Amino acid sequence: MVTTCLVGCSGSPRSTTEPMTDLLDCQKAGITDLEPFRTLEVGHGIAEICAVAGRPVEDIGSGIHIYRYSVLGGDVRIGVVNDAVLYVDHVAPTGTRRLCGESLPDEN
Repeated sequence: MVTTCLVGCSGSPRSTTEPMTDLLDCQKAGITDLEPFRTLEVGHGIAEICAVAGRPVEDIGSGIHIYRYSVLGGDVRIGVVNDAVLYVDHVAPTGTRRLCGESLPDEN
């Protein structure tokens, strides 16, 4: 009989000296207010995102992390590459607005 165990299945707590590499490991509850997301900047790391926004609802990315937060009036999506913010978008029923990162093509 072969038993397979994924990393973290032992239930051991994360080392406080080990850097967080996935926002889904963030212990702070995710926020629902849009305003704090406006303080994030390109290059901010995972720990800074966790401190500002908490744990996301899910990671919807493929190839890069795209962390989704459910906020009043829509979603916030944070694109993360190499553990750093690439962009922050507010996705509402009326359209998508980039809060930080390079402008979206229709925002110029």
